[in-house]
Amino acid sequence: MRHVCLLALLVFSCEANLAPQLCPQSCVCQSTLSQVSCRDVQYNEIRDQLPRDIKHLVLDNVPLPQDTLSADIFSTELASSITQLIWRTSNIQTLLGEFNAKLPNVEHIDLSANRLHTISNDAFANNLNLNHLNLSNNQLSTIELRAFDNLDQLKELYLNQNQLALTEQVFSPLWNLQLLDLSHNKLTMLDNYYFLPNKKMAHLYLNHNNIATLSKQSLINMNQLLTLDLSHNKIQTLPPELFQSLEQLQTLNISNNELASVINDSFSSMRMLKTLDMSFNEVSQLSDNTFSENKKLEALRIDNTLLTNLKTELLAPLTQLVQLYVSNNQHLTQIDNEILYNKPKLRHIDLSHNGLTSLPHSLVGLNLSSLDMSDNPWTCDCNMAWFAEYWSQNKLKIVPNKHTLFCTKTIYPDLTHSPLIPTLRGLNCTPAEITYTTAQTYFLPRQNITLDCVVSGEPTPTITWLTPQGLTFHWIPEYSVSATFKHHPTVHDVNMVSIQQNHLVVLHNGSLLIQEFNRGDRGNYSCFVSNPFSNTTRLIPVTMDPIIVYYAKMESIAFGFMCAALFLLGTLLVQLLILLCKTCCGLRCCGQEPNQIQSMLDNIDQCRAQQLTKLQENYYLQVTKIKENYVYQSQKIQESYKDQMENLKTIKRNGTTHLVSIREQYSDQMMRVRDYSTGQLNWVRENYVFQRNRVRKFSAHQMLRIRQNYKYQQEALTKMLEAMPTLDNCKSSCGYSMSTVYDEAETSGSRVKREEIPLGNMLVEAESHLSLYFTPPAEHSLSPNATRQPPTRIHGFSNSQDYLHGPATAQHVKYTMMSPLSPSNPMGRSLSNPLPSIPIPGPSTSSANTNNHTHTHCNSDSE
Repeated sequence: MRHVCLLALLVFSCEANLAPQLCPQSCVCQSTLSQVSCRDVQYNEIRDQLPRDIKHLVLDNVPLPQDTLSADIFSTELASSITQLIWRTSNIQTLLGEFNAKLPNVEHIDLSANRLHTISNDAFANNLNLNHLNLSNNQLSTIELRAFDNLDQLKELYLNQNQLALTEQVFSPLWNLQLLDLSHNKLTMLDNYYFLPNKKMAHLYLNHNNIATLSKQSLINMNQLLTLDLSHNKIQTLPPELFQSLEQLQTLNISNNELASVINDSFSSMRMLKTLDMSFNEVSQLSDNTFSENKKLEALRIDNTLLTNLKTELLAPLTQLVQLYVSNNQHLTQIDNEILYNKPKLRHIDLSHNGLTSLPHSLVGLNLSSLDMSDNPWTCDCNMAWFAEYWSQNKLKIVPNKHTLFCTKTIYPDLTHSPLIPTLRGLNCTPAEITYTTAQTYFLPRQNITLDCVVSGEPTPTITWLTPQGLTFHWIPEYSVSATFKHHPTVHDVNMVSIQQNHLVVLHNGSLLIQEFNRGDRGNYSCFVSNPFSNTTRLIPVTMDPIIVYYAKMESIAFGFMCAALFLLGTLLVQLLILLCKTCCGLRCCGQEPNQIQSMLDNIDQCRAQQLTKLQENYYLQVTKIKENYVYQSQKIQESYKDQMENLKTIKRNGTTHLVSIREQYSDQMMRVRDYSTGQLNWVRENYVFQRNRVRKFSAHQMLRIRQNYKYQQEALTKMLEAMPTLDNCKSSCGYSMSTVYDEAETSGSRVKREEIPLGNMLVEAESHLSLYFTPPAEHSLSPNATRQPPTRIHGFSNSQDYLHGPATAQHVKYTMMSPLSPSNPMGRSLSNPLPSIPIPGPSTSSANTNNHTHTHCNSDSE
């Protein structure tokens, strides 16, 4: 009995140890029990049955008793082993931080499809290994600022289908985030630098929000972004620099917005873009450079827009295009024929539900997998005649079949609403040809010219005239339905700008009328004709008749002769008046100028003589004053010497020594007076010589100016008289009378005496010394025959001739008599009657008089 009890106890303990390792009811477990998935069961029913070493726990529709994730939900051992937790559709309303704190090793959390309202601060502070967080399809309206702190390893965050507005930057701690889904929320705008910390983000979904404004720096620094979805918002404009940093972007969706236009360079920075969706916008026009930098684009969708045409330049850079969807554009009526050239990889084209009347002929060179052209108003003309053959070769790839394709427009009214393919096969189309043009002829000015260009072909070709001035004229047949030049103005320039003018007119038959032909209308006129099958060009040269050039030359020559004759006649009349004036005045006319020159010479000579006379008088006055001063000083010294000699009788001691001292002092004072007088005389003499030379030089300069002026006048008169051969007599007589003024061999009866005016020496001096203030040496005189007067001799002065050489300016000398204390009186004893200090008058008075004379100007007629 005892052994039985022990065996029963052993079995019971084994069952107790193995019970938790069994898979709970209503759950699915793997063989290792590391992955458990439970559905449609209350959590309390399976709580105690969950294995302790679960790695992946999936709970779908597993409600909690209080709809709250708290710390006691999992045991400590179970919580530490979970790495992936998925708890969906379980009506969870509250997430406590203590719950996540017990999951230190969790890497994947999915709480989607619950009823969470708020994510509090530090809700995931201890989940350092978390890299995937899914909170989508909840009722989140608030995420606190520090809710995602410490989630450095988080790479994917799903917050879609909530009630978030997110006015603050709550994603700044997630610097490793690669995917962020904020779709189906209530976002209204994106501020500048909103995702600046998330540099590693690769996928961003912002679709189905209420975003109306995008700041130009809101996506800055997102260099690794690959996918951007902005669809289903209220965006009206794309800022110029919005996509500037998205260099690696591959997928962009901006459909279902309110865009009215797209700036030329909006997509220029996205050179790696492969998929672009612009559908459901209000764009009415795309510029030619919209996709110029998106050369790797593979899928383009432009559905439900307001576009009216697609130009070749728009899709020209898209050489890698694979899928093109252009459907439900009710205003789209034209696609250029060459728009699909150079698209070797294009496989799928959707052109359904548009307003197209014809297909682009460039479809023929494509290897398509599908073409949808349903619900378009096709025009059955020669523009579509090629499609019948194309359909027969690719009918399995074209939607719809031929029984649902009908002609909406045609040049034949009876064929309206007829089947498309049979109608196109029955058309008789011929290529465009030019049968006649205006031959090359010469045209006269102001003549009306008609340039003819007769064409043939079916349908009737259109005619386009290109003028040498760069203007384009279009002529379209009356019943043509071709859309080749539909959007071109009738008359426009090279920039497609419409021009209104009446000089060139296209007539009803396609001919070009040039009204009042002129030189500017010359050149080659091009006649370009085209229809859906072919086109051709013919040049029509338009030249002006060469006789017009001959007439123009003759008129020019005649006009030149007339002008020359009028000028000659005017010259003769002026010369005749001059001749009559000279004839009436007689000798007065010819002798007036010599008399004027003679008076000028007399005035110059008179002024020169007057200046020299004043200089001499001033010189003699100064010499006289110096003599008187010398005599006065000598008398004073003698009187003083006599007084001292009389006082010697009263001297008892040292009489002989004192007598010697008086004699030496007397001799010294006499020597000083003599030296001072000599210096004054030298200065006066030098100043006189300088002023005299200056006056002579001034006269010579004036004479030189008169002579040069006369030479210029004589040369001008000679040239003028040489031009008038009918006036030789007056020329010779006047020239002779005027040249006698300065003739070297003048007669003795001349009014000017050569010995009185030494003109030759003056000219030589003026030519060799151009400066007005040059002072010649003393031996240089005006006349070679002039004799130098000896200087006035003063008794007791030296007979030296050094007064001729000295400074040109006066130096004021102050003379002071020897004081009683001098080298001649070394004892320094006082004298009973010392010699008085005698002031010597300076040359201030005489210098002033000299300056007044030297600065006197002669106002002659020559000046």
